Amino acid sequence: MSTHDYDDEGNGKVPLVPGDDGVNDAANDAAERIFGGRPILKYADRQYTIGVDRNEVEMGTRRIFLSTRHYWQPWVPDPDDPDKSKPGKPVIRQAGQRLPERDELRPAYDDQSQWRVYNGQPQDPWQETRAILLEDPETGEQCVFVTNSGGGRSAVMDLCAEIQRTREVLPGARPMIELRWANMPTNHGMKSKPLFKVVGWKRPDNAPGPDNAPITERTISAKEAKKIVDQHEMQDDEIPF
Repeated sequence: MSTHDYDDEGNGKVPLVPGDDGVNDAANDAAERIFGGRPILKYADRQYTIGVDRNEVEMGTRRIFLSTRHYWQPWVPDPDDPDKSKPGKPVIRQAGQRLPERDELRPAYDDQSQWRVYNGQPQDPWQETRAILLEDPETGEQCVFVTNSGGGRSAVMDLCAEIQRTREVLPGARPMIELRWANMPTNHGMKSKPLFKVVGWKRPDNAPGPDNAPITERTISAKEAKKIVDQHEMQDDEIPF
């Protein structure tokens, strides 16, 4: 059996490794990208945009939360254009562990004279970043909200805190959110930050069904879910006499 194969033109040979189809290595490369291949959703100045063309996304657009990631994203000089940076390999927070501290990261990138300058300020190549994988409830298309700002990261954490609180009573619940914004006081005056307003919850339907039937979901309103959670927490807070 030959260890070479021809390329699409039929005139070049590509070395093959017997017993290895290359899938695992390619999958590991993909894993280094955060939700790779999906359009990027960003927020700035009370406006959401998506994709490389930064098309505007209407305020109030609804999306379903699927998952989230917390990581350090390095931005390294682009050898083809010293005035630009390109993303390097991220350091991803592992489940149940803390995100490494800035001084634990390697390469250290400590020489600020080598940092890219933006708006007159040197920019640390290592950016603490949070991302959320979101899905269009109508089309199933997915996108990734990415933020490295303090306001953006706090918005993600606030959403996850609400999810955790709800899942303690409604296991497996996933929120339907609306893309909104909120005021945020800063040392430089009032700014804005993203806000993910929960308007409903998708939860597994526990109704009995035929064997091997796919898991179905049903949607409940945010108001109904809050009532269930509040009642449960009130019962837990009752003091026995």
